[in-house]
Amino acid sequence: LPVIGYLDGVDDATGRVWGWACDPDAPQTSVSVHFYADGPAGKGRMVAATNANKWSEAAVRARCGGGNNHRFEFFASAAVIQKIGKGSHSIYAHGIDTAGGPNPTLSGSPKYIYLP
Repeated sequence: LPVIGYLDGVDDATGRVWGWACDPDAPQTSVSVHFYADGPAGKGRMVAATNANKWSEAAVRARCGGGNNHRFEFFASAAVIQKIGKGSHSIYAHGIDTAGGPNPTLSGSPKYIYLP
């Protein structure tokens, strides 16, 4: 089964990007999430990666088939701003399959962020 998840939101004021992701084939394993600006993987520019390893609520755990830690977040740092520039950008999140399968764009992608 492919990775599932959702890019819940972005916050222009803090640069915070958050959501959840999991691999239903390995619900106890935290998946990596890669973020791209101004297009999905293959078109956009990779700007960050993190792990979906933060505590998740019951509804997310149920969707993932178990496990406790499926939430992620990252903050658009000065390095990210330097990479893509100030202004408005689309952010795409991709869940990375634990077995090397496809790395789908998470539902809710893209979200838009303004980097001052």
